Amino acid sequence: MWEVLNDLIEEGVERHVFDIVVKEMRDMHFIAFGQGCTKEQAISLLNPAMADITFDVCTPDQIDTICMALIDRMEAMVDTHPTVSFVMATFHHRLGSSEPIMIHFWRKGYSQLMNFWNRPNFKVDMIKEVIDEEIKACGLDPENVLGKEFAFPVIHDTSIGINLPMCKVYMGPITFGPMGQTLTVLTRNLFHEMKHFRVDKPAEKRRLMMSFETASERYCQEVQVIERFLAEYGFGVGNEQLEKEFELIMDLAQPANSPDDVQNKATRALHELIPNIIEDRRERTLRMYRKVREEENVPWPIKDADPTLRKAFDALQSGCYKCTADSVHDALMVMAVNHWKPKRVTEMLPTIQQQTLARIRNKALIRLSAGELALLKHQQGPEDLGAFLIITALLHKAGEKEKWYM
Repeated sequence: MWEVLNDLIEEGVERHVFDIVVKEMRDMHFIAFGQGCTKEQAISLLNPAMADITFDVCTPDQIDTICMALIDRMEAMVDTHPTVSFVMATFHHRLGSSEPIMIHFWRKGYSQLMNFWNRPNFKVDMIKEVIDEEIKACGLDPENVLGKEFAFPVIHDTSIGINLPMCKVYMGPITFGPMGQTLTVLTRNLFHEMKHFRVDKPAEKRRLMMSFETASERYCQEVQVIERFLAEYGFGVGNEQLEKEFELIMDLAQPANSPDDVQNKATRALHELIPNIIEDRRERTLRMYRKVREEENVPWPIKDADPTLRKAFDALQSGCYKCTADSVHDALMVMAVNHWKPKRVTEMLPTIQQQTLARIRNKALIRLSAGELALLKHQQGPEDLGAFLIITALLHKAGEKEKWYM
């Protein structure tokens, strides 16, 4: 616009042409028309970036000259709005004026503000907070300038750290089939539990506690089904180890008494449950799948599974001795053309954290960077898809009577 205006002026612009350009600037919200303090028509710049651009391209002396010119123009409108006095105070600070002059304008603006809003509200508190910062930026003490009665509520918010956000984005490995979704519900609930110490919503809290209860109970049942199956291949664990895991799960599902309790639960989930228990079970499940491939047999859960899972398992096994990306694509294509969808858990779980075919494909084929692995916890591959098919068939059969899934 600046170049266009200069070209017009250089060539000798006619009135109607200039009016078109001005209209364009008005339509683009660069400028606005109104009445100035002298009741004459005035043009206002609407783009806040103009001030930043001006400050960047001008020398300090030029900035000071602009400040002095603005002070002269604003002097006549100082009684029109509180912000005018505040702006003049900051300009005088820029020009190195004496403290009494700055204090005069801060007090005048504050008095106008209190008269403008004669009762407390959140907007006044927000403005007071800005005033406090601006007075301090001028090297003055707000209490000395505006008096001891100058006060506003300050919100002191504490950080929730990194563990809770990581619990929110964590997704159980596809290796465990539906149990991976159950695990995701538990870790996700930890994140949402924190907000109940900040916002009092009893109904939401009851739903969350119910979600904890049903998910933790189903998790323990799913673990027992999986462990009995793994024991058939010689990869099971003892009852003592399972009891410790169940105790940990029940501790995570218990209502927290304080924000610190929620933080402790998140820490235990990320640094105790996932690396020590989940990864161990995942590795044993993958060893089971490798043994299935070596023996070239069809495990009994697949024999009893729905036709789509059986066909997908056959497509995955039809590759070479080691699972490949091609065999993964073949298995997923079988599931896609047969419109296979995961059975949903009974608790609330966003679509992005459900085991859709798109999510399964990404988990089985995408290679994670070191940073992604630190966030997502599990580097999964084609073998995880093979285990997924077996464990999904296993848990679907076991959950039919109990109606674990929807």
